[in-house]
Amino acid sequence: MLFSGSLADRNSRKRLIIASDYISALMALILLLSIRAGYDGTGLFLLLLSVRSACSGLQGPAAESALPLMVGKERVERANGIRSVFTSTVSFLSPAAAGVMLTAAGLESLLLLDIVTAAAAAAAVLPMDIPESGMREGTGITGGLRYAAGNDALRRILIFHGISIFIISPGAMLTPLLVSRSFASAPSALALSEASYSLGMIAGGAFVSLLPSEGKRLRRAGAALAVYGLMLIGMGFLGSFLLYLLMNFIIGSVSPLYTSLVFSEVQILTDDGMMGRVTSLLSALTSAALPLGLALSGPLSDAVAVRPVFAASGVMAVLCGTLGRVMITGRK
Repeated sequence: MLFSGSLADRNSRKRLIIASDYISALMALILLLSIRAGYDGTGLFLLLLSVRSACSGLQGPAAESALPLMVGKERVERANGIRSVFTSTVSFLSPAAAGVMLTAAGLESLLLLDIVTAAAAAAAVLPMDIPESGMREGTGITGGLRYAAGNDALRRILIFHGISIFIISPGAMLTPLLVSRSFASAPSALALSEASYSLGMIAGGAFVSLLPSEGKRLRRAGAALAVYGLMLIGMGFLGSFLLYLLMNFIIGSVSPLYTSLVFSEVQILTDDGMMGRVTSLLSALTSAALPLGLALSGPLSDAVAVRPVFAASGVMAVLCGTLGRVMITGRK
């Protein structure tokens, strides 16, 4: 991911986005032809999936760094909110749609649809005017790391974000365990849990897109984190499944608020020529902090119980959100 951020800064972001979609479509086509030819080896399938995953990692920093260049930094906060709405909606609807199509039409038809949609996505980007930064400073990944470490505001945001994601990892990853152990293990209960969170994400993204792009972004992000923590505390003590669904919906609502505000502040503070490297560093922190937090909270949930882990995580999230706001006093 860090490498793809450097590529995004040093090459055409538009070409990277298009190329990643076309390569993903090509991998799906090869997989489709392999299945039709009767090949059932897992080696090729894993290779194709790895290439598609690499394409996603390549496209992410290119798209994230292109957004402030396209809309302007004064509108990037609302643009991130709109992007969150679309991302959350697709994440919510795609599994259900894929399950229905897989049952009704089979795997080959699903792969064919994947090919068509990936090619269509690339074609949609072709007429777009994505400005280039015109700056190629630093020396790849190490240049991005030095740039972030040398910028006091960025350094504090990255530290705050990494700690925050580490703390809230139980709420992000262990809700199925909480539902199955504390309420019901039926598939319907787990589906309602995921649906409440996803609908909250859609609502939260829509709310961010309607907000005026005003200052004090990190203070609002700290407040969102504190609300997230309060909901985790509630999940650790309350025994009603309906209340759990409500709190999970609220967590889903404040998640895009926090993420959009933090990403927007980073994008606003970062020079255009370093945008890919810094946003990829922010995404890499998220990708690293979640499994690290899970590595701690998962065994604790087995050793103690899942509810106390949620409650303790919530307390720390409230403290982090409050202290984070103190830490960034005077910053937008």
